[in-house]
Amino acid sequence: MTPEEKAKLDIVNPILPNGRRKYKIHQMLSKETKERLSPHVISVLVLMKSANSVAELRRLVQGQYGIDQPKKV
Repeated sequence: MTPEEKAKLDIVNPILPNGRRKYKIHQMLSKETKERLSPHVISVLVLMKSANSVAELRRLVQGQYGIDQPKKV
């Protein structure tokens, strides 16, 4: 998602005091953004289906995209 798209989403669906948003992000995306992000979502779903654990999914995401997801404490 581009910084401009994220800034727009932050305006129409701001973070609430409890740290969550009223609506899910995907409910606020434009049709063009959904079409652009669709291949990425599909590739992540393939990784999720092939992983046998969360640790393995993190390793696969790291290998595919060079980034790791933050760990919940």
